[in-house]
Amino acid sequence: MALVKHKFRLNDGSSKFMEMNTLLEPANNAAAMQNDQDEIREVSTELSQIKKQHDDVKKLAIAKEDDLDKIKKEIDFLGVQEQTAEGPVFQVKSRLEQLEECLDTTKLKIDEETLAKYSYTYMLERMKRDHIATKISTSEFETSLKSKNSIMDVENQKSQRSKEERL
Repeated sequence: MALVKHKFRLNDGSSKFMEMNTLLEPANNAAAMQNDQDEIREVSTELSQIKKQHDDVKKLAIAKEDDLDKIKKEIDFLGVQEQTAEGPVFQVKSRLEQLEECLDTTKLKIDEETLAKYSYTYMLERMKRDHIATKISTSEFETSLKSKNSIMDVENQKSQRSKEERL
């Protein structure tokens, strides 16, 4: 990496001194070739590492895209399920509202009928009392009628005797 930085003159904060080589010196030629080969190897290894990293990142990106596609398909499927479920849910809600209205109406009718029942029960009790009072009164009238009938019979017999005696 240092060679790459050196070759492309990247500043890492180190000294700015650069050794100057000339091509005329035979020792520099072999060293230059050696440096070139080292640089080529280093660049090659860096490139292979970058390719590996690129392949790994690409595989990860493909996996993430597959996951994203699966999630999108699941979202679409859930949307379809939601739409198919909305119909029955709406029907159930409307039926529930109808039943609640019927329940309220039935409760009102039950309350009305309970009041009517109390009224009729009161009227029946009153009629029973009136009936008993009427029976007592009727009984008294019958007793009075019997006694008056017996008096009348006695008087009729007296009157008949007196007619017979006159005759």
